[in-house]
Amino acid sequence: MKHHIIALPILLAACTLMQAADQERIAYFECGFENGLPADATLYDEDALPLHFTMTQRGFAATDSWMVMREEGTENYFAASASTFKDAPADAAASDWLVFAPVWIRGGDACLKWKSRSINEQSSRGSKYEVYVSTAGPTPAEISSSQPAATITEDELDDWASHEIDLSAYAGKRVYIAFVNVTANGEILGIDDVEVTGLKGVADIRLTPGAYALGTEQHYTIGGVLTACDPTRPVKSFEASCLLNGETYNVAFTDLNLQDGESMEFTFPLTVSGEFGESASYIVNARVNDIEFDPMPQTTTMLAFFPSRNVVIEEVTGMWCQYCPMGIVAFDIMQEKYPDNFIGIAVHMGAQQDEMALDDYANQDTFPGGAPSGWIDRKVYSVKPMVPARIDTHRTYTTLMGGFETLFLERLEELPMAEIKLTSALERNSDGTFTVSTASRFPINMTEADLRVAIVLTEDHVWKEGYYQNNRFSGGSETLYGWESLPARIMSDMEFNHVARAIYDDYNGIPSSLPSEIKAGETYEYTVDLPYPTSILNPDNVKVTAMIIDHSTGEILNAAQCSLDPSAVDEITAPALPVKLTLLNGRITVTSADGLPIDLTLHTAAGQRVAATSGRTTATLAAPATSGIYLLTIRTPEGLTTQKLRL
Repeated sequence: MKHHIIALPILLAACTLMQAADQERIAYFECGFENGLPADATLYDEDALPLHFTMTQRGFAATDSWMVMREEGTENYFAASASTFKDAPADAAASDWLVFAPVWIRGGDACLKWKSRSINEQSSRGSKYEVYVSTAGPTPAEISSSQPAATITEDELDDWASHEIDLSAYAGKRVYIAFVNVTANGEILGIDDVEVTGLKGVADIRLTPGAYALGTEQHYTIGGVLTACDPTRPVKSFEASCLLNGETYNVAFTDLNLQDGESMEFTFPLTVSGEFGESASYIVNARVNDIEFDPMPQTTTMLAFFPSRNVVIEEVTGMWCQYCPMGIVAFDIMQEKYPDNFIGIAVHMGAQQDEMALDDYANQDTFPGGAPSGWIDRKVYSVKPMVPARIDTHRTYTTLMGGFETLFLERLEELPMAEIKLTSALERNSDGTFTVSTASRFPINMTEADLRVAIVLTEDHVWKEGYYQNNRFSGGSETLYGWESLPARIMSDMEFNHVARAIYDDYNGIPSSLPSEIKAGETYEYTVDLPYPTSILNPDNVKVTAMIIDHSTGEILNAAQCSLDPSAVDEITAPALPVKLTLLNGRITVTSADGLPIDLTLHTAAGQRVAATSGRTTATLAAPATSGIYLLTIRTPEGLTTQKLRL
């Protein structure tokens, strides 16, 4: 790696980590730029030179000092500053400042680490920049009153170089860290993965309840846990204040003697009350011994429970669509990587050219971008199932870098405000219908909600005589997971998966399938008989998806999917009690016809207890992994019965 460094010797020394190995290190500051430039960072364009059009072609505005770019062929984002200027002298140098908010160096052995790189396409000129660490700031004039901690020239253009600076001399202080692009007639400087780490210092404070207050009660107290962290300095005193809705609440302890590793809990004299779903924002300030901690802002939302999320991607496709192999590949990749959370629905469009088309589901109103494109939980719309990438010297495609997988992962991180389960699925009835039962819960209260359950049937392994797939990637120089080796029109040796066969009642779901008044934590059951689609080729390959749609916004709040194997449905009516027992996909479900509470206990034939559960109206157990004869005891307020099961 070619990079030249000039720095003050006392600061550039590598982080020596001389403290005891058992002292825990923490991150004082981290920034990988995945979410853009930090909102509390400050940018200064001290050179005031407009950028050349070659830089604006790369995404810069003419007056940008710093921006965030994505590294080609990856999902990595970094801070970038340009130094190719318009109508400027050949030796014109940048002076672009990126100043982070002050970082508190809590303890010893503190270290600043980062990576840098030159990104050049027109030349081989390197990038030169300075790094400042200063207790003065935040303006360039204040920070530059001291010498830079390091001056670095990056000559290597092919990879990132790692750097570090020892900050132990700043223990107990708050410092401004600035990166300054001073390149003369260069191209683009990249800075990434900036972090400051060190010891916890005298103590650590963890606030409770944190981001969410869970439970059946709609009130909570604010407090925390104080832990001593320094073997050389016991915690002798602690005081803290909580600012909430303009009121300040205090706690103080002056006769402490907490040794390293010892903890104490504290609670502010207030109770926060409200509805499930309401949030409270507050700031906690604290002082331990004579050390003032950074303010600790916190927002807490009351939830009845913590739901898990599945993500639905509805993609419009078609046999006639030459670019739609990208959607097929994207779904295959995501199904393999995220089988527990990804729900794919491939909606074929264009009934005149595609026998699988559901034009009432996929049309210009619901999918305005045409094929291939898709909705991620009907919140984000994308026309990029996959995006171009480069591996070595050839072009390929990826589901990351802004493709379906990127949007899926972003959505997966969002906390859902609903949860839905399929309590029974696909009971074929003699009148040509099938029965689906769902159970929905919500962690928050809702009034005047406009929610609907939507049911979608999909089929996998679909192919028959006359089907085909157009393939724009055939014989091309770019690669798409082997599709480049397939014909331009594929007439055999393939199959379609995730094919939408029906949606009920329509794109917007089933009216009145959920109430308008929602009580947090309550279970809302819904059972419906629906017409079984005649287009299904093999019932063994069918899946049912149940989605909760917020009809007021169109967003899918959450969803569940169940593999459907009608031959595996073994419905048993247990004697002596008005209950229905169903075995489906490795789940034992008992439903009370009278809506009564149910207790289930499963034993082996030898009498060994295997599992137990309870539920209101419906109770479900996972079937044991070992096959054999089992005894299921079912108890309701009306009595007790035992059913022999062959599992």
